[in-house]
Amino acid sequence: MLLRPAARTPVAEETLTRARAELELAGFEVVVVDQAGGAATVRVELERAATEAGAIAAIAVEGDSAAADVWVTDRLTGKTLVRRLDGSGGRGARGPATLAIRAVELLRASLGEAGGPDAGDELPGDVASWMRSDALAAHAVLSGFGASLGVGLVQSFDGLGPAFGPVVRLSCAAPMGLGGRLALVGPGGGPSFDGPLGRASALQTLIVAEAVYAPVLGGSRFVPLASAGVGAYYLHASGELDDPSLATSGGSWAAAFVLGGGLAARPTPNVAVTLDLDLLFTAPRVVVAMAGEPVGSAGRPSLVAALGVVATSD
Repeated sequence: MLLRPAARTPVAEETLTRARAELELAGFEVVVVDQAGGAATVRVELERAATEAGAIAAIAVEGDSAAADVWVTDRLTGKTLVRRLDGSGGRGARGPATLAIRAVELLRASLGEAGGPDAGDELPGDVASWMRSDALAAHAVLSGFGASLGVGLVQSFDGLGPAFGPVVRLSCAAPMGLGGRLALVGPGGGPSFDGPLGRASALQTLIVAEAVYAPVLGGSRFVPLASAGVGAYYLHASGELDDPSLATSGGSWAAAFVLGGGLAARPTPNVAVTLDLDLLFTAPRVVVAMAGEPVGSAGRPSLVAALGVVATSD
């Protein structure tokens, strides 16, 4: 509920109009009530009008310049706040616009106390959703230090088949979402594959340092990811041959280059579920051979997919 002052100043009128637009955009139903005036103070009339309207909270603005007294009564916590807010020296449209934003922020801060140990009521679902969306709006997915644990898949397109294994990541990112990430994928193995002398199996491991970008997209719970990195790839193959006397094993290292992207879903500002899809290129190409005949290779390119949960410090 917004309380329109009896002495209607241009600043108060425009501030309330802009505050109404901000709240309606957030999904609130907004009711505007005229102040009766008389001997009742703003606080008394604000609390009474909010109760009569059945409003979760109410806002009143008093002032005739870019600075004004903003009153917020919050029926969830039973508190009424008043702040002298400055429109940052703005004139014309800027002053009321700034005051409206700060009035809504003051309401948000008051509502943030609801559900705490001193509050008698919990936030209604739609209000809690608004509060969470605001927290998401100011928070990058990978802001601060982060750690991630998940499962991964390395899929060659040349005979080796899929390799499944754990994925561990450590990250550090700036508030705007640009940062670095160190990832270990594997060791991961998959089904064995056939060759001229029998069957073979392979374990694949990837260690890579990446530059990663996860933009801040307002209050969205879904955020795209983009990444590129360099590192090392190791493949170890062992034979299960028809002639056991010929069975052997061996491994090979190669330089690794990855490029890809993904999507993060955030249930909270500090926790996200991430899905990454990358193309892996190796130099040189890593080849598994039997009796000198290639039976599979990796890295020209391979697909690396990872599903994980990341928790960040900021």
